[in-house]
Amino acid sequence: MNEVMWSKVPYGSGFTQLDPNPGVPSEFRTEIRVLYDDNAIYIGATMFDDNPEGILKELSPRDQLANTDYFSVVIDTYKAGQTGFGFTVTPSGVQVDQRITNPSITDPTWDAVWISAVNIHENGWTVEIEIPYSALRFPPLAEQAWGINFGRYVRRVREESWWNAINPAISNTLFQTGRTSSIENVKPLPRISLIPFVSTYIENNSANPGVWRKTLNGGMDLKLGIGDAFTLDMALIPDFGQVRFDDQVLNLSPFEIRFEENRPFFTEGTELFNRAGLFYSRRMGAQPFYLSQWSQRYPEGSSIENVPANSQLLNAVKFSGRTSSGLGIGVLNAIENRGFATLNVSETGQEKVVIHPLTNYNVSVLDQNLPYNSYVSLINTNVWREGDAYEANVTGTEFGLRTKNNKYLLSGNAPISQRHLEEASQIGYTWKLNWSKTRGSWQYTLSATEISPDYNPNDLGFNLIRNYRGTVGTLNYYKFIPGSIFNRYNASLTAAYERIIEPNAFHNFQIRYNSFFMTRKFFAFGINALAEPVITYDYFEPRDNFNSFLTYPRNGQIGGFISTDYRKKFAIDVSWSSRWFQDEDRQMHYFDISPRFRLNDHFFFTFKHTQQWLYKDVGYSSKNPGSVGIESLQPNDILFSRRNQHIITNTLSARYNFNALHNITLRTRHYFTSVDFIRFHILDEDGFLAKTDYTGRNTNGDLLHSQTVNLLTTDLVYTWRFAPGSDIILVWKHALNLSQNQLDISYFDFLNNIFEYPQANSLSLRVVYYLDYGLVKRRLSKAS
Repeated sequence: MNEVMWSKVPYGSGFTQLDPNPGVPSEFRTEIRVLYDDNAIYIGATMFDDNPEGILKELSPRDQLANTDYFSVVIDTYKAGQTGFGFTVTPSGVQVDQRITNPSITDPTWDAVWISAVNIHENGWTVEIEIPYSALRFPPLAEQAWGINFGRYVRRVREESWWNAINPAISNTLFQTGRTSSIENVKPLPRISLIPFVSTYIENNSANPGVWRKTLNGGMDLKLGIGDAFTLDMALIPDFGQVRFDDQVLNLSPFEIRFEENRPFFTEGTELFNRAGLFYSRRMGAQPFYLSQWSQRYPEGSSIENVPANSQLLNAVKFSGRTSSGLGIGVLNAIENRGFATLNVSETGQEKVVIHPLTNYNVSVLDQNLPYNSYVSLINTNVWREGDAYEANVTGTEFGLRTKNNKYLLSGNAPISQRHLEEASQIGYTWKLNWSKTRGSWQYTLSATEISPDYNPNDLGFNLIRNYRGTVGTLNYYKFIPGSIFNRYNASLTAAYERIIEPNAFHNFQIRYNSFFMTRKFFAFGINALAEPVITYDYFEPRDNFNSFLTYPRNGQIGGFISTDYRKKFAIDVSWSSRWFQDEDRQMHYFDISPRFRLNDHFFFTFKHTQQWLYKDVGYSSKNPGSVGIESLQPNDILFSRRNQHIITNTLSARYNFNALHNITLRTRHYFTSVDFIRFHILDEDGFLAKTDYTGRNTNGDLLHSQTVNLLTTDLVYTWRFAPGSDIILVWKHALNLSQNQLDISYFDFLNNIFEYPQANSLSLRVVYYLDYGLVKRRLSKAS
């Protein structure tokens, strides 16, 4: 910080602790300075430390914080307390950037291109940060008044402090930023960025060991600034082949599994589209639309092959930003190409058929900032498909209204869904209303929800239940000031009363307790409990459109966790839970253990072992048993079973960082489950399990239901950021999927014979180069 420019501006200091002693001055001196020009805002900070040898600085991949100190900048360009930008740098030079929304939720998947440099010296460490205006969005005003805050974290004592003090009893951290002044007449260069890429794949399946499929792909992402506050993002011919494997499981429940979104285009800058919970980006590029319907669409006895695993995205576009009056506008559009498969018909032979129609997805959002960090939003999602496939539309509103002191919050949402089916339109609705106290040691939320029987946003959204009416109350207590034993702790108590709308019937009553404690030695632990003290009625498990229910017994659960100090080279996390039912000897038990090893500042790995046991569990097996060849049962009987299930999951995650720009990461996961059906029952009209002579075997004595599933996936990734925003990524992916209707392959049998089972391998190389108009122009100016 000895350049002449820095010496000409005053510095800020006087940081205040957020943790472990809120409101107390920091034990460490920090000085910050800020400059700006027409291209960027510049931050220089010196973190004084009397023990520079003790500065923790473990390396990690970009956007991940390890066992390290760090310095952060938070900018709220609209000073509305609703959205912001966060930029963090560690003493090893690792960058982390994130969007902050709603109003204290961070999204680390957002990526910007900015420059930083660090230096550790005898007085502590120093960082300089250049944030181009192209990384921000701000209103077109002659004088900018931004919310801004600066944070510092000293890992060895776990002290987090901020330039403008943050009160942990107020849930909104953006509301507590300071303010910039005298940022005037900023005229940034046009925001134009091109990100071309090329990728190549070599793939092999052990079913055809001599066949290696080679592909070469290319495409481009475009970012175009429209005015000072809006950005157009385009993905032309997107390629997501290097995305990490999903954590697949055997799903015996009546509900869909929700998977994380790992595709960068759909994780970066999408917070505006998540209003009212109507947008689930994994719907785009999913399995072909007609795949689950082909037996109804084509002749009986036909078969289908050469089915693409996923529908192909042709392009995707995002337009978003916020006006000077605080109106946020967002539009996202994506187009999927037609997909084809081969239909085999005994009479006519093979023919090419459409397995997925040309499809357009659209999300449109209006989001208005209101005084006191409040907002109101309107969102619409629309799915259009060509041909005789139905179309879908959902329109909803979401709002959050805070009092002037941010102590109370009234929030809610109210969407309406429409599916334009061939025979008629299906229209449904949902609404939710919450009243919350969000400030102080005692906080609470009262919530009411209703979801109509025909509500279905799942063409572009994600909703698990329908035909539901519920009331939930939660009381929270937070201890922010450290005591003699605990740094902090909190506890919550929740009660939920739930009904079914049609028929108007009682569904469930549940009480939950959760707690978290952090000791002065940074040992964390918690206790959780659940009780359903009355007999309840499950209308979802029978999968009979609410015409039947399963009578659910009284039950209770208790569990907890421990977590040791992550500053140590070795740390461990353990969690467990046990649930008992007033129903024979029915039980559920869960246990996981996750040791963490940090060998040095470059190499870290963790291994997570999870086991789950379900003894004499009760669940749905089949509707209309005649369709599975059970001749002793009536055609409309609903077949249930008691079954034992054992689930084992092992996940190894490791990383080696050469420096802040080069790293290798490994993630390998083995999922094993065995399901042993003990006996079968018919669900009677009172929701109880009636006897049946069905044994679960066919006339040959073969098991029709019991099964084992083994899923093994590996992602090995090398990343080199060779220039700002530019990467070379080399990925090896391996997958093994074995599912059999038998129990003679044990967990260890599978491991001993792992190389005998069908496997797939993929090796890919992707090169991405970032071209920014402003950066190129400045370099050319300097060169001339």
